Amino acid sequence: MAGGPIGAVAGGITGALLGEHYHKQKVANHELAADLSGSNADKAKLSQQQAALAASLDHTRELTLNIAFRTGDANLTTEDIDQLTTLGQLAGSMPGVKIRVSGHTDPRGPEDYNKALSQDRAESVAAVLENTGLAQDRIVIEALGASGASDTGNLDDYAFQRRVSVKLVGETSVAAAAQPAAVTVASAR
Repeated sequence: MAGGPIGAVAGGITGALLGEHYHKQKVANHELAADLSGSNADKAKLSQQQAALAASLDHTRELTLNIAFRTGDANLTTEDIDQLTTLGQLAGSMPGVKIRVSGHTDPRGPEDYNKALSQDRAESVAAVLENTGLAQDRIVIEALGASGASDTGNLDDYAFQRRVSVKLVGETSVAAAAQPAAVTVASAR
């Protein structure tokens, strides 16, 4: 008779402990399922935002930033660096997007000097973009020199021609518009 009550108490305690353990596991499983559901919702939201950004890029076709330079100079201002940093971070967050960096000069000076100066300008811009973490293979550098510049003799017109054009474009746009004779691969620096 004494074994019956002791066995019942021991069985009750063991049952209670096992029940509590399984209850805690069930609660933990429900919490994990809720966290997973929240993670999946966050992932879906990020995918929607990424799709919206891609659609915006398709609508704008190209986002262009022009950086002006002084005569014979390839140095950037603090404001230029800030703008390029913002653009580099934006491009870095958008897979499938490259940046085309096209250096230009005004028509004054010898052709080889203008070509080298436009290359220096484009490389100074590309260096800032790389410092934002943008991979070199996502930057296409063009040294265009004075090609396309009009020789009006007007110094004010020349100020607009001394620039680097920075375009945020899709990879297919870069490949389709590339002109091998004028393009310098960023990693060749």
